[in-house]
Amino acid sequence: MMKKVKTKRKYISGILMLLSATIVFFPLVSIGGIEISIKSAIQSVYSGYGSSGAATGLISALGSYAKPYMVMALGWFLFTVLSAVSVLMAKKKTAYLSAIIEQVIQIFIAVSLYMKVKRKLSLVYSAISFVGLGNGVKVHILPILFWVVLQIICFIINIMEITTKEETMMEVLPPVLPVWND
Repeated sequence: MMKKVKTKRKYISGILMLLSATIVFFPLVSIGGIEISIKSAIQSVYSGYGSSGAATGLISALGSYAKPYMVMALGWFLFTVLSAVSVLMAKKKTAYLSAIIEQVIQIFIAVSLYMKVKRKLSLVYSAISFVGLGNGVKVHILPILFWVVLQIICFIINIMEITTKEETMMEVLPPVLPVWND
């Protein structure tokens, strides 16, 4: 009986997708020295509280301004988590193909969100400078690079699995008994 050698790369891919969703906990923007993550921004905009009092006041003041972006960020986060779960639950090559499609959608949402927020940050920067909150607006690149590296690794794993054929145990294991020709 020949059993197929199963790779567990779909689990690595799913876990990397889940890890990429952790970017919501990292501070991505500093406004006047106050570090703001996606999580703290969503909390401040929707529930009225955040991780620090100063950040809460600042984001509450920008609440109507930031609300559409927080909806998009929350949607991206939920889509990322659901995508990772679907990859972990899918079977064989279906998992890798769906992971690639879901990654393309995640990247599109994340890049469009980043571009929209980046355009608006120049307006926030001028308002912050006018109020005199110091160094203005700073975007933290390290969490973004972490996310990009995770996406690249996950994409490579998925492409490798789609392009490689599954081997059977007979192809992988050397023969145990010698073959005698009579």
